[in-house]
Amino acid sequence: MHRVHVDRASYKSWIYEHCTSYAVRWARLDDYDRFVDRWPLLQDWFKAPLRQRLLDKENCVRGEHPHGGASPFDKRISEHLGVTAFEIYQVELPPGESTEPHTHLDDQVEDVYVVTRGDGWLVVDDEHVPITAGQFIAVTVESVRAVLAGESGVVLVAICAPT
Repeated sequence: MHRVHVDRASYKSWIYEHCTSYAVRWARLDDYDRFVDRWPLLQDWFKAPLRQRLLDKENCVRGEHPHGGASPFDKRISEHLGVTAFEIYQVELPPGESTEPHTHLDDQVEDVYVVTRGDGWLVVDDEHVPITAGQFIAVTVESVRAVLAGESGVVLVAICAPT
């Protein structure tokens, strides 16, 4: 199986066929443009056979994404690895910072969070649930959710997959 870097026109056609929200369409196309501009060397990488790809988290660029809870503390892992079936982000929240409250009613994406370091709270529909390293958390599509870092900050991996 080969992963091939798709041209913008093909990607736009796919987005218009699969995304009904104008905001999601615009965000995905904007994301595509930023990705191609910032990481042109990866275009050849996408043409290589996908056997394995190793990524050091320090080589990941922070940046917002089209996902509902985007924050400037996110590292976009899935794009660097060439994964397209789901999205993976590492979120590194300093003490007291939080992600944006959001749902996934528009894009029908399920979230799973894996807390890897620190502590804080997952706020789901205004209920504060304490979280700490070593926990796995799933949140339903319709629930309003945000992550709030505790005194030591919190690092988590967000896995986001369409339903």
